[in-house]
Amino acid sequence: FWILDPGGRRLIRVAPDPLAAGEEPAMRRARVTFVPIAVEGRARLEGLAFNPADGLLYTARRDTLMLLGLDPQGRSVVRHDLASAGVTRAVWPDGQWQVRID
Repeated sequence: FWILDPGGRRLIRVAPDPLAAGEEPAMRRARVTFVPIAVEGRARLEGLAFNPADGLLYTARRDTLMLLGLDPQGRSVVRHDLASAGVTRAVWPDGQWQVRID
């Protein structure tokens, strides 16, 4: 599974040991790797979702209202400009990302 580093500048991949018997031993012997995210600027990324249809990890730049699709190497390969789709602002009430469309 994947985690977005709290600083928003790298991905953390946790790969359970496929040869371990049971979930707990598999996680205790998991392989953890850190993948730097290659995006322009110093903006912080927030949120992380996996899309099994295209195999990309999606995260958002709140400052530009941009949704980025990242490959497993941390490269931004897809960009969706949410502002051009009518999103005027993004809010994070109670930890849930929501958008406002006018």
